[in-house]
Amino acid sequence: MVKLPRWLWLPILYGIVLRTRPKRSAEKYSQIWTSEGSPLAVHTVRQAALLQEKLGIPVRYVMR
Repeated sequence: MVKLPRWLWLPILYGIVLRTRPKRSAEKYSQIWTSEGSPLAVHTVRQAALLQEKLGIPVRYVMR
């Protein structure tokens, strides 16, 4: 949470943060993304499949 007055924060947010952050985030995501997709999703699917195999019961995962 930003503890600045709204009149001061909004120009910073729209003038600097929202102009620079998306590009930097996209560059970082491109470094970790795999041909299979998001590493978090890929590992979660694999983990659920292995757990199902070990337990012998259906295992589902959810993400929010």
